[in-house]
Amino acid sequence: MGTLMAAAADARRESDWPLALDLYAQALDLRPGYATALRERALTLQQQGAVIEAWRQYRERPTLFRASEALGFELDALARRLNWAQLEADPKAQEAALRVLLDEYEAMRLGAASEDAGALARLENDRLLTLQLLGRHVEVEAEVTARLGRGETLPEWLKVPAADSLMALREPERAQSELQSILDAEPGNARASVLQSYALLEQEQPAKAHALLKDWLDANPPFDASGSANWARPGVELNDILIENFSEQIDSAYARIVELSDLAPLDAGLQEARAGIERRRGWPERALVSARIAATEAPDWVLPRAAEIEALLDLDRVREARQKLDTFIQRHGEHRQAQSVQQRWERRQGARWAAEALRAQSSLVEEESGGPLGPSGNGEFRAIARWDGPLLDDAWRLGALAGVHWADFQGERVERSRAALTVSWRQDQLAWGAEAGRTLDDFITETAVGGWLSYRHTDVWRSSYALWQHAPFASLQARAAGIRADGAQFGLSRSPDERSRSSLSLEQLRYEDGNVRTSAYLAHRQQIHAQPHGEWYTRLGVGGGRATREDAPYFNPSRDASADAGLTLDRLLHREYDAAWRLRLDFDISRGWQDGYGSHWTPAIEIMPRWQWCAGHEVSLGLRWSRPVYDGRREERWALVLRIGGGE
Repeated sequence: MGTLMAAAADARRESDWPLALDLYAQALDLRPGYATALRERALTLQQQGAVIEAWRQYRERPTLFRASEALGFELDALARRLNWAQLEADPKAQEAALRVLLDEYEAMRLGAASEDAGALARLENDRLLTLQLLGRHVEVEAEVTARLGRGETLPEWLKVPAADSLMALREPERAQSELQSILDAEPGNARASVLQSYALLEQEQPAKAHALLKDWLDANPPFDASGSANWARPGVELNDILIENFSEQIDSAYARIVELSDLAPLDAGLQEARAGIERRRGWPERALVSARIAATEAPDWVLPRAAEIEALLDLDRVREARQKLDTFIQRHGEHRQAQSVQQRWERRQGARWAAEALRAQSSLVEEESGGPLGPSGNGEFRAIARWDGPLLDDAWRLGALAGVHWADFQGERVERSRAALTVSWRQDQLAWGAEAGRTLDDFITETAVGGWLSYRHTDVWRSSYALWQHAPFASLQARAAGIRADGAQFGLSRSPDERSRSSLSLEQLRYEDGNVRTSAYLAHRQQIHAQPHGEWYTRLGVGGGRATREDAPYFNPSRDASADAGLTLDRLLHREYDAAWRLRLDFDISRGWQDGYGSHWTPAIEIMPRWQWCAGHEVSLGLRWSRPVYDGRREERWALVLRIGGGE
């Protein structure tokens, strides 16, 4: 027996765990219940890494072990269960396992581990990780702050989870500081590099974020010198693509994700990322397909389910989204992505409102008798406020609007006020709405009725139609003469991606004096440069109109046409999560022609600061200068525009 035990001890010293365990088994065969063999076997299993089996054997005969050894068995078993909990696919099962562990850590902290400083420190670290995995980031941050205040330091392996909690609490500067200490000691740490890139991105430093991951990829090729795969690289490369996408390099990010996802079409992570980029490109139908592929391959993963619901909301398939959202929140309610989807759902379900006001002043460039003859007169004011109530039955909205519009024409003010009730229905590809209200002014009191219909043919093509009796957008000058008009509008748009959009609009007004005015306009918007803090895009347009009468008592060219070109600079001045300041500059030049008056150039400039104070709420104030020509006379026009709105 002594020989067997001595040989087993030698095998343990040489870390030959299988031989040591075999020798202890032989000893127990010769003497069942031999205390020394039972004790040494459990300790060997612990050293080998079979900590759960070692813990079970310790629990069968706890009197064989010293208090410090017993505490080691307990902590090792808890640590292993913590690892298993992180691998649990079912979110509810994972949460339940983590909560049980947290209770056990609390009991040990107040009991067995309270007198052992080393064991207590280890327990506190594992408990902190458990809190982080449960999403209790405020508690994690408080514990980390308390430790640093006592002059303690976090172990390196715990700094990344702690930084992740700081990111969840929107404190990227502190997270960056923690992560930098890890990268200084271990530049190749993939997880720290990825999280650091997002900390930089959230501080509006996308170039540094992208450079950090590019440097990591350059230093860590797909295979090492021996041909072994670098399994951390695919995750870093995927996050580099996402950083590129969030940095407004959407086209190149999409090309990269398509290449990777086509090579691995059943990779859930690649398909989920592809869905997110497709949504930003304006392709919700494609995004839904990609999200569902990802959800099929990883049914318990939160991100594909979130992407699927977001795509359904983009497609106005709200009823289907609701069914999926209820289950999603029940299973993943603690997850940050689930909370984000829930917040968007609440914005979409809630009321929407918008208000706009314009004040303009026009004067003739050259001194002539009379005043400006354009449709805005010498001075103009427009204001309208709209409110759409909360979504009813996932498709309906009831709303109201009120507005006033007046213009001065050579000393005479023509004013129109109106109020209306609205109803709209939207589900999937089809949407329609109707409006009925009263229009009041000094010349005409009437009931105005209108309806519209829109249809999404594909991700790229959309069309819309509208009919009006007593159209509210008819000429104010005509109203001053007691002449009303019915109207019809048609629109067709094509948007192949986020970089370009083309549209065709047709409009016809049938005035009560027999005049029929028809106009058409074809426009195109093309992005020419995009960067993380802004974009440049051009605007081109051609249009024309005609009228059937030439003697109408209002501005009514018998024939007119225009060709327009513009450049817009949209600059992000400051952003902190959902709050952002932007500045937009518009430069326009057009060549207009009017039958009987020749053609003229018209310049225009607009400057518009915009402030978004939270998601879905924005206010803007624009100042526009232009020099249009009406009936051969050039006017100078200044206009101030205020817009404010909220909701989705």
